[in-house]
Amino acid sequence: MSVRPSRVIRPPIREIHLAAPAVTVLLCLALGGCGSSTEPEPATLGSIYSYSIDIVNEREGMVCAVEGMITFVQEDADFEGVGEEVVSCSGLGTEFTEEEGQAFEGMFRGRRLNFDFNVLNAPCEARGRSTGDPVQSMSGTATCLFLVNGRIFQLEGPWQAQLM
Repeated sequence: MSVRPSRVIRPPIREIHLAAPAVTVLLCLALGGCGSSTEPEPATLGSIYSYSIDIVNEREGMVCAVEGMITFVQEDADFEGVGEEVVSCSGLGTEFTEEEGQAFEGMFRGRRLNFDFNVLNAPCEARGRSTGDPVQSMSGTATCLFLVNGRIFQLEGPWQAQLM
């Protein structure tokens, strides 16, 4: 008795030709959408804000409190600002001073924001969120790096700003 191999029935192969627009639509759907930005619109800044920054390094006993007013200029998602501030610190060698306050390289991503600034010539970075449009308030965390007697110390803490 001989065994015959079973016959496999295969459906016919059909070629599918998609027009270029159909391929584009399929790729757009598969890759997350075309023609529309997934980046949220940046918030719109008002003009003058009052602000405060409280940064500390508890281990080293270093504390700085900053209060001031700043005027912002915004172009699309980018912003910068100039104002006046009063800085009161302990444990850093400088106890009290008034100086020009600046925010630079600021950027909005929807309601999230970040910008750079200086306190007593120390480089600082702030990250946070905003509320309202135009922005009524902002808050987040600030981090500064101070050079004291040849050593670098990091101070960190909350910041907030309110539209005047």
